[in-house]
Amino acid sequence: MKARGYLNTANVGLGQDFQAEAAARFAQAKALGSRGDPIWAANRQEVGDRLTRLLGPGFEIRYFGNTTTALQAVAHGVDWRQGDEVLVRQHDFPSVMGVWDSSRTRIVPDLLNAINSRTRLVAVSHVNWATGERADLSALGRRCHEVGALLCVDGVQAAGAIPLDLEHVDFYAVAPFKWLLGWFGLAFLAMRSPLLPAPQGHVNHPALFVLNATLGWLDLDTVYQRVELLAARTADGLAARGRTVVTPAYRAGIVSFEDPDAEATVERLAGRGVFVSARRGLVRVSPHFYNDEEDVDLVLRSF
Repeated sequence: MKARGYLNTANVGLGQDFQAEAAARFAQAKALGSRGDPIWAANRQEVGDRLTRLLGPGFEIRYFGNTTTALQAVAHGVDWRQGDEVLVRQHDFPSVMGVWDSSRTRIVPDLLNAINSRTRLVAVSHVNWATGERADLSALGRRCHEVGALLCVDGVQAAGAIPLDLEHVDFYAVAPFKWLLGWFGLAFLAMRSPLLPAPQGHVNHPALFVLNATLGWLDLDTVYQRVELLAARTADGLAARGRTVVTPAYRAGIVSFEDPDAEATVERLAGRGVFVSARRGLVRVSPHFYNDEEDVDLVLRSF
């Protein structure tokens, strides 16, 4: 599917026609009542297998309604000790910063250099929601494990946009409605470290059927190449036009640039059929594999 002018996957990814058929398969199984249990179980197993291929081995997968709830499960499930400290980075996504007990949370500009013997957990977005900066999870994870700390990552702006190397990550939470093109109402939490028992409700099976079909449909190696190519074209083109790009070269699919009137710029572009977002005084452009060079050039020709 082409998506002329839609460069806003960091807000929400575009649904695909085949996903309605996947949801219909759930409805057919639901019509069987409890006799549909084996169908739901088989689908859930397939999703787990596909997520293992996406994330890498060694994780247990749990499902939640959204990323915030998944992160809250970590916050409530860790066996905290007196004096434990949680480190979060300034200007991270609100849920990444806010789910932890405020009495043990320390907000810092540089996570890696702030880790010390009191650190029990570091929470960070794999890719920053506003700037597009990509965290070095290997360096953070290694440092965490040197002091016996855990690394908890919000991967919502990374999974489906870039290859994932999560060898040194303890918890990785993703709502797949962005770069993985899934439906709302579903998130998964990949865990290397066991949590204390937490209440479990029903899995969002319709969204799980859609995620299964989508993971089977996506050619992720091709997706990663396209995202990198289009993000690079966006960043280079904006810089050539005198825009201050704040997204570093170590990025995923988000490219953001400074704009003192970001909201008005986004509205102006929408009037021309180009859809991007404004975040914290930045204009955020996020092309995906369903975009092409002409989509990027629509943005560039606007400046």
